[in-house]
Amino acid sequence: MVIEFYTIDLSPFCRGVWMTLEALGLEYEKKNTSPFDGATKTDAFTAINPAQKVPAIVDGSLKLGESKAIACYLCNEYGDQVGKSDLYPKDPRKRARVDMVMCMSDLLTVKLLTMYLNVPGVMRDGGKTRTEEIGKAHEALALIERLLCNSEYVAADHLTLADFFVYINVSMLALVDFKDYSQYPKLVAWKAKMAKLPYHKMTCEEPMSSFTEIYRSKLQ
Repeated sequence: MVIEFYTIDLSPFCRGVWMTLEALGLEYEKKNTSPFDGATKTDAFTAINPAQKVPAIVDGSLKLGESKAIACYLCNEYGDQVGKSDLYPKDPRKRARVDMVMCMSDLLTVKLLTMYLNVPGVMRDGGKTRTEEIGKAHEALALIERLLCNSEYVAADHLTLADFFVYINVSMLALVDFKDYSQYPKLVAWKAKMAKLPYHKMTCEEPMSSFTEIYRSKLQ
């Protein structure tokens, strides 16, 4: 059965799931569902995700929300079938490392999207980029640089789910055309590898272009 994928391209969390679907090569139907027009508040959608948020999926009888839970499920359910089990390794120690970094990505979200970029405030309340919090952005980037001192990717020497959820945070710095990466050479090299993924343009580059236009228009 085709997986129903409820999403909005502007959401970095949705894009983390989108990257996972593409990485696994799964067949899915993309259902654009905007929280801004009440689409996530309907009875039909609430039955899929009681939290009334995107992303969400329906896979047969399974209805599931929360981006990381969805990504992990997709790998657990289909990884072996498509020869991509390394995205979410089965070995408990290797998986623990991926889980740890995915949990750390929540901290990156706070430091980058909330404290520095102030995405919720700008998009909903006419707020501004919190330039005085630039230090929080550097704290986030320094954490990623330290992770990359131990492996080629953020949680292993190969691509894993953790890379998707860290990358969606870092990619948001395009909103303000952030370029101060001089202290983070390993991060710069990792970003370049992520940008070469065959699904990067569709899941990251094009949505971020649209998001940047909207974000900057709100600032004005």
